[in-house]
Amino acid sequence: MGSADEVINICVNEAFRYRGGLGEQMHRIDEARGAYRDASGDIVTKVMGWNRGEKARLKNETEYFFVCVRGIVRMAEAVERMAQKEGLTELESRVAKALGAFDGEAPHAVFLRDFLAHLDEYARGDGRYELPQPDHPMVVAPTEDDVLLYLSGIPLSVNRTFQAAMALSDVLRDISNDRHDSGRGSETKPSGET
Repeated sequence: MGSADEVINICVNEAFRYRGGLGEQMHRIDEARGAYRDASGDIVTKVMGWNRGEKARLKNETEYFFVCVRGIVRMAEAVERMAQKEGLTELESRVAKALGAFDGEAPHAVFLRDFLAHLDEYARGDGRYELPQPDHPMVVAPTEDDVLLYLSGIPLSVNRTFQAAMALSDVLRDISNDRHDSGRGSETKPSGET
């Protein structure tokens, strides 16, 4: 394993790779929601009587979205762990605060990604987390300007999750820039930054 600076830089760059994917997935989700609306008529009809092809597309795009969200969270957690290990208390505190803000806006995002990635385990009753309402594991409900996911009765907004993940990646970018500007970090900035 590299130095703290190297690990932090790698994590920030990976978070920005996930951030790019997150933006792409938001675009795809918007397209899928529009196609679903076009294929199904009004929004009430869509929720009550799914168009199977568009439903599958919307669920797929949403699943990939949550893979990107989880990637950003994992990179922030890695930076936090490295800061803790190296005794960088100010950095650790800054990342912990950002992770707390993310959890406040999208409290079930990590749970949802785990559910989507391990649906087979949850179907067998072996999932990592207990489902509050196991008879109704997931409902995808597109609205005019968002996609709401109800995982075992727990609601989650794609738009709010997107904003929270972007804010978390912004904090990682700012940390990287601050470390670079003070001479404590690597000479490279996050991918896509100038």
